[in-house]
Amino acid sequence: MSGLESMGLILGLYPVILDITKTYKSTRANGLSAHRRSIMILETLYTQTCTGLLESVLSPEEARSLLRAAASGSKDQSESLWRDPFLQKKLDSRLGPEKLSLALELLDEMRSSLNQVKSELTDMCRGSDGFGRVKATIKMTLANMPGSAIRDQIKHLKELNSDLRDLLNDKTFMIPYQQRKSHDTGASVHPCPAKTVEQATELFETISHNYACECRTGHTIGAGCFCPHYSLPAHVAADRPANASCNLFLACTMTTSTLPSAVQLGPILTSNTTKLDKITRDICSTIQNISVLGNHQVILDIPKSSKKYRMEATRLETTAAGKPCMLRLPDLIRYTGISPKIRSEMAWRLSLTMAHLCQTPWVSDSWSAIDAFVFNQFTATPMIFFIRDIYSAKARSSAIVNTSTPNQRPIDLFDDEPVLTKLGLVLIELALGRFLDEIRDDYSGFSAIDDKDLANICIARKLLDTGVVRNHATAAYEKAVSVCIKRQYIDSEGVPRSLLTSHESFILLFNDAVVSPLSEVCSRYEG
Repeated sequence: MSGLESMGLILGLYPVILDITKTYKSTRANGLSAHRRSIMILETLYTQTCTGLLESVLSPEEARSLLRAAASGSKDQSESLWRDPFLQKKLDSRLGPEKLSLALELLDEMRSSLNQVKSELTDMCRGSDGFGRVKATIKMTLANMPGSAIRDQIKHLKELNSDLRDLLNDKTFMIPYQQRKSHDTGASVHPCPAKTVEQATELFETISHNYACECRTGHTIGAGCFCPHYSLPAHVAADRPANASCNLFLACTMTTSTLPSAVQLGPILTSNTTKLDKITRDICSTIQNISVLGNHQVILDIPKSSKKYRMEATRLETTAAGKPCMLRLPDLIRYTGISPKIRSEMAWRLSLTMAHLCQTPWVSDSWSAIDAFVFNQFTATPMIFFIRDIYSAKARSSAIVNTSTPNQRPIDLFDDEPVLTKLGLVLIELALGRFLDEIRDDYSGFSAIDDKDLANICIARKLLDTGVVRNHATAAYEKAVSVCIKRQYIDSEGVPRSLLTSHESFILLFNDAVVSPLSEVCSRYEG
């Protein structure tokens, strides 16, 4: 089936959903309030899916225009809106034949379920007096009971909606029109597809349980997100599989400023072990042997698990220019020789890494800029990753050290989203090239605040409200910072929304509200 036919099917469903919502609203006062949230969410999710698909090939204005026309017209009229050869070609190219076939199967099943729900609601609306009203009341009561047909249909629609969004949730679907324009012109900064929190969490658990050494001190490890194909032009990247994943970087030594030498272990991916004969259950000894064996590969055998992971261990020295390959983020913030372009890209990469890792053990509520490192080797542009101290199993079991969760810092006591707040503070410091502790001295009235974290939040809000961030960076940069600190953003329909890390769609929402504006800032330097 062509892109023309598939889009006709998608837009043909759109007015059906709006009809269901309209029908529901007329019956809500008569006993169907139990289904209110489910039906409204159904409409919102499907609308977002249609909007996202359209905006992958059209401007936001054109996409909204088509949706409005589809909502007000019949199915035949909706299909006629797509009789554009250019649009058809674009949609076929974006979806591909295999994905298109699966999408059509889901959409066809959604149409059937939607019509059944609409029929049920319409039937319950009949009969406004006498026996008809009693009959309608009985039907509504049954509809609110567990196992009712309408409940099952709504549940099924949720599953179909979720499958459809997962199917279309990749780099060809999620890149908005404005960012795709810079992508097509060779811009090197683009949003990365959302990674599963489970993957990063599993990697952390894998590493933390594979130190079988006698060391009493912690082993400093770090994780970052490496997406190599996103530094390529669009026509090249589209031909490569979306296999970017979280890479782990393990360091054998850490100092207070730079890392003149370290060990990189990654990527850690499930692998066939037949080609590699070295097997280890202790990461510590593997790292120590690097100095003797040089670069090599080993297999990490996971105790009590059938999984094995391939590790490529490489000694990291310095960059080609003789500079350290790793640098703490605070050193980067205060360094005066960094251009606004590099600062904006570091801000983008920091937010991107945070999106993937803030819901995992790699980033705790007590994180700070000193926990973040800039890694500048093996990649065309620097990466940012977060470090944690991992103790061996023997050290943990013998209580040699306190390996419990870090003590709460004051900010955690009055802030329900300390991770996002701290990200906003660091983004301001990156833009201004100064620490908030120093900036506070430029303003009167903040010296009376004893708590350092609270004072930094107050000065950050002051810098936002007075336009200082906007003047040093851009309005888009200011928008991203404001979302982090205030956790409020305006969606595409102009509705205020809250941003919470506990939300099931946090990564997608964070990408739209924070990562995308920072990517837009970076793209301006590509011209």
